[in-house]
Amino acid sequence: MPKTEVILTHNIVGLGGESDHVKVAPGYARNYLFPQGLAIPLTAANKRRIEALRQRRAEREAHEFNTMSELAKSISKLIAVVTVKTGDDGKMFGSVTSGTIADALKNQFDITLDKKKIHLEHPIKALGEHEIELRLHPEVNTSMKVRVDSDHPLPQAEAAAAAPGKDDGRRDGGKVSENHTANFIEAMHSRKQPISDVWSHNRMLEICHLSNIAMRLGRELNWDPVKREIIGDPQANSFLSRESRKGFEIEI
Repeated sequence: MPKTEVILTHNIVGLGGESDHVKVAPGYARNYLFPQGLAIPLTAANKRRIEALRQRRAEREAHEFNTMSELAKSISKLIAVVTVKTGDDGKMFGSVTSGTIADALKNQFDITLDKKKIHLEHPIKALGEHEIELRLHPEVNTSMKVRVDSDHPLPQAEAAAAAPGKDDGRRDGGKVSENHTANFIEAMHSRKQPISDVWSHNRMLEICHLSNIAMRLGRELNWDPVKREIIGDPQANSFLSRESRKGFEIEI
C-alpha cells in the first residue's frame, strides 16, 4: 500500500520536527497522527502553514538548547552518590548503569534526565568516584561525577590495605610493631629512626581523634581518607578545627 505524505506539526522523535514533510503508513496517519494533532495532510492549503511551523520549530529548538546549556552548568558541579551491595571483600554485586544514575539524579537532586543522555561505555563495576559523560543535546555535552559507595564499607584499615595500586609508604611492608609505643619513646631518647614511620603515627592520631568526635556526638562517623573529612556531617567536621580540640566530660 502506498504511503501518505503529511506535514508534521510537532516534533516526533525518530520521525521529524515541525514543518517536515514525511511519508508514513496511511493507518498510522489516520489513526494516530491526525487525531492527536501531530500532523496534517499535505495539501495546497496546508502548505501555507509551513512558515509558521518553521518559526515554532526554531523557537522550540532554541528553548531546548538554552535549557540544556543551563542544566550542563549546574549538573557538572554535582556528585551523585550510588550505594551498592558488596561482599565481605568489598567487591560489588552487579553494576551501576545509566538507569541507576538517572534514578540517583531524580532522587537526590530532583533532576529528570533520560538515561539515553547518560553515556557509559561500560557499566560501572568498581567502588569510588567516576567521571560520567552526559550528552544532553546535539550541541551540549558535559560531565559529572558519580561516587559509588558500599552499603557496608570496610573499616578504614582494611580498606586502605585492599585499595589497589596505593603504597602506604611504610618500610616494614605494612606491618605495625606490637611494641609501637615503647619503640617510639625509645627512639625519642636514642634519636634513632622508629620502627613505624610518620604515616603510621599520623594514622593512629587520626583514628583517636575521630573516636573522640564520635564519642562526643554519640553517633557513627564515615571518614573520607582522600578528602580528609567526615562524610555528610558538617557538625562533626567542625570538630576537626584546632579550636575544637579541647577536653570534654562524659556523664556516667
